[in-house]
Order: sequence, then structure tokens, then C-alpha cells
Amino acid sequence: MMRRVLISVLAGVTLMCGAWAATPAEAVISPSPLDCNITGGACSPLTGVGSLTFGGGPGTLTVSYQEPGFKIVGGVQLALNLTGVAVIGVENTPGVVVTGTGLTNPLTISIGSFQVDGCQGCFNFAIATAGPVGQIDESLPVGTAYTFTLTNLGLNGAASVVPGGPLNLDAMLHLNSGGPGGDSVFAAETGGGAPPPPPGQAVPEPGTLMLLGSGLIGVGTLARRQSRKLFRK
Repeated sequence: MMRRVLISVLAGVTLMCGAWAATPAEAVISPSPLDCNITGGACSPLTGVGSLTFGGGPGTLTVSYQEPGFKIVGGVQLALNLTGVAVIGVENTPGVVVTGTGLTNPLTISIGSFQVDGCQGCFNFAIATAGPVGQIDESLPVGTAYTFTLTNLGLNGAASVVPGGPLNLDAMLHLNSGGPGGDSVFAAETGGGAPPPPPGQAVPEPGTLMLLGSGLIGVGTLARRQSRKLFRK
């Protein structure tokens, strides 16, 4: 009988660990703090400029930002590191269609390599005032609630945003506090707000941890019941 109990315990632990290992690591957390100031090709700690919120689902990604006292300004205005983007258009190259706050017309932007203040290849997607496709209106007031929607069959909400480039960044906004004397900052997110896990190690989701705990509790209860039966005999 004790052998059966031990086998049940081992089987339960094996199933729980298998579910844990099968859970994919999340690309980003959301909201995700803008905690890095890109300057001279490096990152310095940054606080007080708010967070980005990612959303969407199959085929879309939404990026939202609002912080009292800040607005998006020129240069590289919004940058991301995206994964899973499918080819589009007659040129058959990866790209996304973008609509949102401060954009007069939808933009079609190809995946490429973009530098921000000396950081070469920091991002693979960017909206920039120097580009030929358009820009985010810089005349909007500070505190504007920005929301941008990216559309591509390969996108899947927040899972499409991943750390990348030499500084392991996933997103960036060029922000200014408004007015001629306002401070400009390339505010970015470092690795989705948390260090990336070691290669091959998945980060368990909260639901998986609950499943693991519930399974172990159940196995323990079964073992206690079986041991009581043995003693009664």
C-alpha cells in the first residue's frame, strides 16, 4: 500500500512539474515602467515618466501611454522590438499598419533596424519624424492619452513585444515636459520591466503556480489518508 502512495506522490509531482515547464515565458509585463534613459548608446536609470500599457490580441497590438506633464516629441518618437510579424504588401516584407493618437493617416512601417541616441540596432520598429511615412503630432498638449494600434496577422497582443538590441530593451518613447525649456528624454523599458530568464528556463504564470500548489496539496492529503488506513489495520 505504501508503494502505491509513493507512486501517486511521484506521479503527481511529475505532472505538476511538466505543466510548469510547458508554460511559456511572458514577453513583457503590462503596465511596464519606462525605467531607462537612452543616452550616448547606453542606459541610465529613469523614474517619474510613467509606464506603457500593452494590449490587443490575435492580429493586433495596442500601445497606450498617459502621464501628467509629458508628451511625445520629435526624432524617433515610438520604438519597439517586435516578434512574429508576417510579411505584407506587394514587396512581401515584414511590416505593420499603425493608427492612433496624433496620426493623421494610417502608417505602414517595415520591420528594420533603428538607432536611438547612439544605440545602434536598438529596435526593429519605429515611428520617426525623419521618416517618409508620417509622424505623431508634436503639438498635442502634455498629459495627452496616447493609444496606438498595430495591425499584422502575426501579432498577438503583448506577447509580440520582446526585449532586443544591445541594451535588451522592448519599447521606447521620446518624451518632453512641454515648452521650449522642457527636458527631452528617450524613455525606454529594460527587458519588459524584469531581467530575462536564463536560456531554456520558462517563467511560470500565476495560474501554473496555483495548479502546482493545489496538486501537491491533493497528493499530500491522499498520502495521509492511506497512512491512516495502514495504522488502523
